[in-house]
Amino acid sequence: MLRAFRIGRVLRLLKEKKSLKMLIDTIFYIFPILANIVVYMFIIILIYTIIGMYLFGKVMHQVEINDNANFETLGGGLLLLFRCTTGEKWNLLMREYTFEGSFKGKMCLVKQSYEDYVINGPQMCGTPIGYFFFLSYVIIMQMMVVNLFTAIVLEGFAQFSIQNNSVVSTQDYDTLIEIWSHYDPTATGWIKPKHLAFLMYELPAPLGKAEDYKEILKKTLDHNTMIKQYSDKKAINMKTKFIYNEEKGLILPHNTVMKLLIDLSLPVYSFEGNSVVHFKDVCLTVTKKAIQRSIDQKMAT
Repeated sequence: MLRAFRIGRVLRLLKEKKSLKMLIDTIFYIFPILANIVVYMFIIILIYTIIGMYLFGKVMHQVEINDNANFETLGGGLLLLFRCTTGEKWNLLMREYTFEGSFKGKMCLVKQSYEDYVINGPQMCGTPIGYFFFLSYVIIMQMMVVNLFTAIVLEGFAQFSIQNNSVVSTQDYDTLIEIWSHYDPTATGWIKPKHLAFLMYELPAPLGKAEDYKEILKKTLDHNTMIKQYSDKKAINMKTKFIYNEEKGLILPHNTVMKLLIDLSLPVYSFEGNSVVHFKDVCLTVTKKAIQRSIDQKMAT
């Protein structure tokens, strides 16, 4: 049974496929709006059903009007109008509910008493009001409300497309928060400057410099050699040329870290006796840097 839950691995595709994630995000974004439209549709269907029960509740059964499709009960009327919303034979229903004559040799009645209705069932003729009833319903539901559904979906997708094509997307911020949580597991909002340096080289573009990490290693020693050479914690502390993150196996030259921190120019605070930087300052600064790089690239071209 537990093997059935392996299908959840498919959800991992959301992190890798941006277009698929954008589609799912669009659905969640427009869901509250669509819920309001569904309530609005139900109110319209309910109002028309009550009117239909008053106008057509005793109309004689024919071909489309039968035991399963009629306005004799509230439930039956709701189902009938929902069927009309899909466009299924609504014109034939309109014709039968406006029909005045005989069906299979049996003449319909202009008026029918309740006692006759109970004994013989619905035997009344239709009414010309049925034309206005069905035409107005189809115009409201099919040409307005259903098209409104489509418009909302397209608008939501367009907004997420614009957001996804922007310099910095929500997915970029989600990645920043995820990596930040590794250095700040208690969610204090503070991390040490050296941890910020490792964070920046773990964080992919446009906010971070993950793509530059391999270039840094090429300019120094081989990564594996560095790990072996400085794996002893005491030896690491003695070496001032490199800063090593033992937990994640990351290593950075000290001068690279200093250049990064100077470039960011973040305010440094004192928190619990340690020099720290705040998440809000980091988020704003890296966003400004990303936007500025994008502007510079556009200006250069």
